[in-house]
Formats: sequence, C-alpha cells, structure tokens
Amino acid sequence: MRAEAARQGWRQQDLAGLLGVTQGSISCRLSGQTPFTADELAILAEAFGVPVSLLYEPVADSTVIRGGAR
Repeated sequence: MRAEAARQGWRQQDLAGLLGVTQGSISCRLSGQTPFTADELAILAEAFGVPVSLLYEPVADSTVIRGGAR
C-alpha cells in the first residue's frame, strides 16, 4: 500500500481526504498499527487504478496461538 501510494505520488493528506479520515489515521494504517478496511482498500485501488490484491501486504505467518493452547 505504502509503495503504491508513493509510486503514484499520493501523500498521506491525499489519502486521508479520499477516505474521509485524518492524516494521523492514515499514518497508523500505513505503519500497520491499524488495518485498512476492505472498503478503504477498494476505494484506494479504484483511485490508483490497480487491483485490490496489489494493495495487500504479505503476512509472514498467519498462525494464531490462543492463550492455553498447546
């Protein structure tokens, strides 16, 4: 997501305006602190002219370990 926005010259303020959120909210999303919603990814993909799949970051390990599980 960050790479595609940079490649196309979009600033955090631009992304915030498009999604109707604050620049701080975009910063949290780009840093991974807060995930983008599916709707937000769809809006951004359309604005960038790319498939939504291009905006997903690879996940190193999707294993979830719950407390007490062995």
